[in-house]
Amino acid sequence: MLGLYPEGDPAIPGSYAGGIFKSTDFGETWTDISGDLPHQPYEDPTDPPPFYEYWKFTVSPTNPNLIYTATNFGNWGDVWGIYKTTDGGTHWSYVYNDVSLGWMDDNFWPDHNYTVLRMAPSDPNQLIAGSVRLLRSTNGGQSWTAAYTTVVGGGWQGNGVELMIAQDIAFDPTDANRIYVGYDDFGFWRSDDGGSSFIRLDPHQGPYGDVGYEAALSIVVDPVNGDVYLGRNNGDTVEWQEDYPNGKVWKSTDHGVQWAEITTGLPEGRPQLVMDTSSPINARVLYCASYGNGVYKSTNSGASWSGVNNGLGTAAGLAFKIAMDPNNTQTLYVGMRTIWGGTGGIYKTTDGGANWIKLTTFPEQDILCLAVDPNDSQVLYAGAVDAFGWSESGGLYQSINGGATWSLILNQPRVNAVVPIPGEPGVVFADVAPWFQFFPNQESGFYYSADGGSSWENIGDGLGHKHVVVAKLNPHNTNQIMVGTLGGGMWKMDRATLSVDSGNIRP
Repeated sequence: MLGLYPEGDPAIPGSYAGGIFKSTDFGETWTDISGDLPHQPYEDPTDPPPFYEYWKFTVSPTNPNLIYTATNFGNWGDVWGIYKTTDGGTHWSYVYNDVSLGWMDDNFWPDHNYTVLRMAPSDPNQLIAGSVRLLRSTNGGQSWTAAYTTVVGGGWQGNGVELMIAQDIAFDPTDANRIYVGYDDFGFWRSDDGGSSFIRLDPHQGPYGDVGYEAALSIVVDPVNGDVYLGRNNGDTVEWQEDYPNGKVWKSTDHGVQWAEITTGLPEGRPQLVMDTSSPINARVLYCASYGNGVYKSTNSGASWSGVNNGLGTAAGLAFKIAMDPNNTQTLYVGMRTIWGGTGGIYKTTDGGANWIKLTTFPEQDILCLAVDPNDSQVLYAGAVDAFGWSESGGLYQSINGGATWSLILNQPRVNAVVPIPGEPGVVFADVAPWFQFFPNQESGFYYSADGGSSWENIGDGLGHKHVVVAKLNPHNTNQIMVGTLGGGMWKMDRATLSVDSGNIRP
């Protein structure tokens, strides 16, 4: 059997031909078995055709007349979905009536086209269908339930098949059970039970107008009142240097239910946030590295912002990552990022952003992550690559003298996050995700060092997806690290055993 692309001439109504074909002589001849399957009309010559009408199908191994097929690409309204025939294709029935979509419902993801359709060889009533979300039927298509997620209380729990690209994780210092997670294209989530389940806080994908701002990429939680500051952009993670994406900052005072835009004086750009937690509660000091613009500072909890770019010069627009010294909040570091490399690097301020100097001994590389060791302000870590868009070399660099000199301590390009452990000098974790391409010396995973980076062990084997892109230590339980993957959801890691809790796979 074969599914065919519909071809035709837009100027000739009804000229598009395609569907499902069957051969009983090893492909010498073919018979159209599309039967009475609906075809999308194209009476309007200006209306373009879909890529495929019916792309996937599955046939019972014991009854060749039992066939299922699914629509793919094309807004068909109430006729898209899944169809079934029991007579080899003469007549088809619509079997997509009782459908439970899970959290990825029609408000969030109004797409019922499918790139996967499979039947269990041992039971023709057992079916799996999906694209971004997977659905399952146990009764021959009479009803469908979400296979990728399970309802837990008032939230959702992942089942290990999430196509979720994590951007940031934040633990609420005021509530040990509350965790926030931001995703690249699936928005902002909250857990109220320590990560056992999550609540989707965005009503639909791209919650803010035409641009959407679907990517929730930088989360800061006030340690006293629990206010949430969130930097979002439109989800472009590999944009050209001169094509800066849209991005803004929002604030919530009710744990992410309602939001207020706080962008007075802050231009649009990809935002990364840090907070001076020693600043007055009613006048929090915040810094934002706005990619495409520079570094901005607020001294009134985000009500207004002003640029603090003296010394950055023309490199200001490359500000991509920002880190604050937890022991001296006037000292910050900003990492620069291009696309093809050559003009990255790191800048430092010791006066709250009033003046910046370049750390000239650091390689001219694109910065992916920055961290100051909470045990020693002279110890810095920076993940860098020779070029963001096509990385061949780089890794995790360390300075033990406040950025005066640097050493490569982990020769694995694309270190996206580094986690030095408070109270345990020399203990550090780092993630590696060389997702653009692989070289013989590259191995993705989650790395652990107990000696300040002199030696490393990859402890990421238990992860369902070893491309880890974000990692955060749980301040309420320092034996636990939560990691987010490039398409595999969230995972918890037990530091005591250096093992992944495989029972804790989350959206």
